[in-house]
Amino acid sequence: MVICAVAYVEFDNKIGPKIVRQHPDQYIPHHMFEALSEYLICPPQLAGRMVSLSAFGKHIMGLPQVIEDGKYSRNQLLFNLAFVVHGGPDVKREHLAQHGISLDLKEEEEESHDEELEGGTGGGMGEGGGGCGESEVEALRDCRAQTVQYEGVVKKLSSILRTMEVDNEYLTREETRAPFLDSVLPEIMHRLNNGGVYVTHVGEGNLIALTIPTLLPPKRKAKLHNVPVITHRLTKSMKDEVDLTTQGILHHIDGVNFNKKIAMLSKLEDEAVVLKAVDGLVERGWVDIVDIFQFRNVYRVTAPCMDFVRDSKALLECARYACAPNADQTEITSSVLLFLSSLDGKRNVSDVMRRLGERGKQVDARRLITFCILNGFVYRTHQYPVWRGRRDGDIVLSEMVEVGERLDNVLPTCDGTRTLDEICVELGMVADMVESYLTRCGVLMLRK
Repeated sequence: MVICAVAYVEFDNKIGPKIVRQHPDQYIPHHMFEALSEYLICPPQLAGRMVSLSAFGKHIMGLPQVIEDGKYSRNQLLFNLAFVVHGGPDVKREHLAQHGISLDLKEEEEESHDEELEGGTGGGMGEGGGGCGESEVEALRDCRAQTVQYEGVVKKLSSILRTMEVDNEYLTREETRAPFLDSVLPEIMHRLNNGGVYVTHVGEGNLIALTIPTLLPPKRKAKLHNVPVITHRLTKSMKDEVDLTTQGILHHIDGVNFNKKIAMLSKLEDEAVVLKAVDGLVERGWVDIVDIFQFRNVYRVTAPCMDFVRDSKALLECARYACAPNADQTEITSSVLLFLSSLDGKRNVSDVMRRLGERGKQVDARRLITFCILNGFVYRTHQYPVWRGRRDGDIVLSEMVEVGERLDNVLPTCDGTRTLDEICVELGMVADMVESYLTRCGVLMLRK
């Protein structure tokens, strides 16, 4: 999506809300503005809240501002700088005449977006006006997912304009407002659409610096049995950017510890805090998530691995990272190739190491698997326990009695959606023992 218009809107004490400037000119026609004006110039109690609305095939974003001061008529100035982004869903378009606009209000305190959409915050969408159906709510969520990168720009620009008005009356003095809006609005739109960066000095001491962040592909959410792996060299200044809890967690991220263990090492009782911190590091691109490495794990190479093994430079980089201590450097590359060629989705890592013998000892299996997982060269075949609702026999081994008492509560959750790793971490038990017990109970182990 791109910005297709920028509009500065103000409340005029004689005629009400009006568009003072917009670029391109006349992009928002009068009838469209009439339907949307009450959401662009909101009541004072909604000031400082992110307003996103979809209508007329457009998605409009703004942050209404109210400055209270006796020097203004009615003792306040109401304004908004709105971005119009192409491609918003037409939600309840037939109700626009009654102002049944699809509306999403987002507080600075980050209220739940789902509650905003489903709670009917839009005016005129109650009885008779028609609310958002499930498909329309999904359309709004999809639209917001594609426009969320503009929210920070809208908030920052709105805050800068407020400061410029409070300090120098930049928006209410015609000799400064007209030149500013005429030059800045077109430039903001052009620069942000072509490069995502806009920087300029306005007057004395006013700097406007805007950047549209690049949206990373969605990452899977961290779970307690996942292992976070640092993928970038983190400097002290980078670590200082995050909160103290995250800084403490970083000390325990070594590519081996899983999230539940990190929570224990960090002495954090609330494991959700650790998961949230790891998710934050993933979003920053500092950390990625892999599975717990065990020699019982089964892996298979992917199609991109074929290109990887033909790239001598990439292969050498991998070999240097994954070589075992005291490995023969003349054989490490061929040892890596032998290891990868043995990952057929049937043998586990332990079987592969035994098959390779002395050549297998040249490779640090955990580091090699981690490198290949992060680069998409191999994938793991997981075990998903499925309980059929009955036991095939009693467990008679005395050493299994205590284990059985703990696992009996887990049997109903073995529905094929949870991996064996997840169950083992939840119970704090080793996989071999858990798998042995579940198998004796008639639980099927699906691999996928």
